[in-house]
Amino acid sequence: MKRVMLGLVLLLAGCGSLLTEQRMAKLNTDVQAIQQDFQGLSATFTPEQREKYARAQTVQDEATFQEFYASLTPPQQTTMTALLERTHQAEQERQMLSQRVQQDLAMQEVTRRQLPRQIPFFPSVP
Repeated sequence: MKRVMLGLVLLLAGCGSLLTEQRMAKLNTDVQAIQQDFQGLSATFTPEQREKYARAQTVQDEATFQEFYASLTPPQQTTMTALLERTHQAEQERQMLSQRVQQDLAMQEVTRRQLPRQIPFFPSVP
């Protein structure tokens, strides 16, 4: 019975890590796509827009960003809004994955501490 429980714990722990790794790989792909799409958008910036974007990057406050955003054409604003939404979703996923990894590490530590007490090194002789 203990061996079955141990096997089940190890199986579930392994599957959880695999799913987390798959989600991390997908997140990485999503982030790369966002970066590429932004590069495409930024290629359409006028010199004035580039200057405002550089200022917004340096200052990093809402008012400066809004000034940059207002300088964009309506199609550029639409693309920028979509990129910002995708970025926000990616950040939420990153935070969830970070929390999941921390939880997994904590559970692994608890399991490591409990297993020696639950499973004897030498089986009992009937």
